[in-house]
Amino acid sequence: MAMNHERTGREDAAGLASSLSSAVSSSPQAGPERQLAGWKRHAWTWLWLALWGPVPALNWLAFLGALRVRALPPELRWLLLGFLGLQLLSAGFTPTPLVGLGVGLLRGLFLIGLVVTGWLLGSARALSALLPGLVAVLITALAYSALHGNLLHSRLSHPSYQMVSLGLAAALTLWLAVFWPRALGGRARNWIRGGAVLLALTVLLLGGSRAPLMAALLGVAVAAAMTRRRGPTRRTAWKPMALAALLAGGGAALWATQAQERLPSAAGAHLTQLGLNSRDTYWEEAANVFRASPLGGSGVGQLGSRVLSTQENCFQGGQTQTVGCPAWMLKLGAQPWFAPARKLSWLAHNVALQNLAETGVVGAAGYFLVLGLVVAAAFATRRPLLIAAVTGYSVVNLFDNSTMLPSLAVSEVFWLVGGVALREVYRQGVWPGQVRSGRTRFHSTVAGRASVWGGGLLLVSLVPVLLPYLIPSSAVPPALLALNVARSGAVEGQTTLHLGLGSLPGPVRLRLERCAPVCGVERVQDIAPDSRLEWWGALPFPELSPGTTLKLQVLPPETSLLSARPLGEFVWQGP
Repeated sequence: MAMNHERTGREDAAGLASSLSSAVSSSPQAGPERQLAGWKRHAWTWLWLALWGPVPALNWLAFLGALRVRALPPELRWLLLGFLGLQLLSAGFTPTPLVGLGVGLLRGLFLIGLVVTGWLLGSARALSALLPGLVAVLITALAYSALHGNLLHSRLSHPSYQMVSLGLAAALTLWLAVFWPRALGGRARNWIRGGAVLLALTVLLLGGSRAPLMAALLGVAVAAAMTRRRGPTRRTAWKPMALAALLAGGGAALWATQAQERLPSAAGAHLTQLGLNSRDTYWEEAANVFRASPLGGSGVGQLGSRVLSTQENCFQGGQTQTVGCPAWMLKLGAQPWFAPARKLSWLAHNVALQNLAETGVVGAAGYFLVLGLVVAAAFATRRPLLIAAVTGYSVVNLFDNSTMLPSLAVSEVFWLVGGVALREVYRQGVWPGQVRSGRTRFHSTVAGRASVWGGGLLLVSLVPVLLPYLIPSSAVPPALLALNVARSGAVEGQTTLHLGLGSLPGPVRLRLERCAPVCGVERVQDIAPDSRLEWWGALPFPELSPGTTLKLQVLPPETSLLSARPLGEFVWQGP
């Protein structure tokens, strides 16, 4: 049966993408004429992968990989189709089933196409084609920030990449450079690797994104610890580079956090912060949607519609932000394409909450089944690049959603890596029972590993969300002195909440939610009590409809992972 799988893989890999794999993984002892001819034949596929970073739209061609799903062994094919079926089934429990069905089908087929494309590439060496495009993205960020005069005094910016996406691109660059194949690069190999590592660390530090920096270094460390030597003569030439990257990255991050007075930098200041940057509010929004529809959620791509429909314009994270957008965003919001794009890309900043809120328990079960499958496969291969990638992405998934499709190439790379990992597992035959049960029954070992790893990833992803509620709090709860809701006479269609709070521990944050019937955050505001530790004030918000419930939460001012639990909560039931 193992021979049948290998033969099937070779026959299906006859296409262009798999041809790249044979060229990349060709033996270094092969003649130079043969290697040169191979690279010329497969230059278009190499160019396609190299342009993923600077031209993200090109990765949509991986959709075509779904047409080659029969290239996979039957047990993998059924797992992926089961994931797609659960995504579509969850749409039936949503308020807009047809929209959820269409978007879920597109996203599911895209994920399957990426996994199949990675399977056809067939080797971790093929992923090295991504490095030139990622380097171009990082250089663009440095040049763009320098031209705008904010290279050292504020966080890096990019014309299209956001902070976390840019940090993940830098992390990918670091992993590809550290674990660069020995057969590529020739005499300039170490210079290429060293330059890429230096560039990646520079962007990670100047970007100031904490999760990507931690993911990049932790990915290298875990890969170095988990990779076994295969035979007494096997060389691990990447280990000196990995050690150098860890020492340089860790030392530079430590220096950046200690040198704020000598070299003021927004990136360094952000690295030292322990706050969640309003992620607790995003988590509360996603949890509200999940509570309202636990089976199907809001529908794939519809989470933004459920959350943002309760707000006037937009919610801007921050310590003192209210509902509403600045003038430039209002102008942008007038464009016909802006509203659906913003709603489709709304992030819960946690992979578990994102999937539970979008697809409910039904769809999240399928998603974490596939996620567990590719992560388990990557660790089973003992390939350092694959282990570093899945480790780093899993770390970022705790506070963002680095695997949600579509994105600017970085999420697509994860599922491409997953397909490569699955192919490596089947080539090595390291999963007992995966090829001995025949085609007539389901391969319990593969499905069991995917279920166990997927369930573990789901629980670990929920740790940041649940941790504040598991730690006992000794804080004295605030007292509600007065609460009155009245229609504002100055502004038509506006309601004002007159509020009095006592026994405050000091400056706090107020988070006001409106439930009609789904709860949504209306306002977040910092307040400071007077000398009597009391605060009296008024909070304006849109006019209430009959049957609306208001929920007011009092939070610590600088919310960290251990202090995200509300100090107190008050509910007002409208007429």
